[in-house]
Amino acid sequence: MKFVFKAAVIVTLLVAMLSPAGCTALFREDDRYIITAGAALRLLGEADVVFVYLQRDPHVIVKGAVIIAREDIVIDDPVPGMLLPQDQFEELMGRSGISNDSLVIIYDSGDTNRDAARLWWTLRVYGHTNAKVVSGGLAALVEAGAETTTEAPVVTPTTYTAQPANQNLIASIGEVLVQVARPAENVHILDTRSREEFDAGHIKGAVLVPHVDNLHDDGTFKSIEWIKLMYRDKGIRENDIIILYCRTGTSSATNFLALYNAGFENLKVFDGSWLEWTAAALPVELPPVEAPDVIEEPEPVPG
Repeated sequence: MKFVFKAAVIVTLLVAMLSPAGCTALFREDDRYIITAGAALRLLGEADVVFVYLQRDPHVIVKGAVIIAREDIVIDDPVPGMLLPQDQFEELMGRSGISNDSLVIIYDSGDTNRDAARLWWTLRVYGHTNAKVVSGGLAALVEAGAETTTEAPVVTPTTYTAQPANQNLIASIGEVLVQVARPAENVHILDTRSREEFDAGHIKGAVLVPHVDNLHDDGTFKSIEWIKLMYRDKGIRENDIIILYCRTGTSSATNFLALYNAGFENLKVFDGSWLEWTAAALPVELPPVEAPDVIEEPEPVPG
């Protein structure tokens, strides 16, 4: 499979280089839901555009961006990191100056876009589809020439009305259990944690695609073409149903965003993720242990 994947990538590269657009076509970023830092900055200051800095720790911010803390978008019931209720979401949007008509441009200070992607997913769950994540986050924006400040902006509150949570984007623990007990051919459980975490135990039948595999070393997202090839190499197709999980449902949002942007739309985040699964003491699968190589002693030479 790895050989097939590499061969497909080489063919795609050759086609791209022979095309009028050159090989840059393979590495362009689509701005449906993921936007480059340069394109994002051109929208800064426009009417009905709200920049949101999703942060964990105090940081410099792009001048004019609204600050939303990571803990603002989750609750700890029944386990840490769960989707916040609709009324809390509406209140958060309102006090952040976001209206139902706002184009929300989200970035974070990490190199995996996971916090920004988690807010993007939350917005989508509650019906706000006009939102984009800045590929590469704060570092990319600064490199593109963004003006920064340490002062939070003055926010004009709004009244925000969300739609009921879209359950098609959320997988319950029961739904995951059904797939484990009776695996459907067109349904995949996707583990987006690290290889080390996966090898320490994972949900039975899960396919490993660490969230960092969707990104270049600088934290920018890989191209749509590359994402499609990578997941096809794992046996996953655009029309398949994909249930994503990580430890708390945050890192899996990076995969969700990359996949959705690439045209994979039958996606669900197992919101409780690994914490809920293990809290319920459900079965955990371990990788098979490889038998050690046996070195045969040479036959004694007749003396």
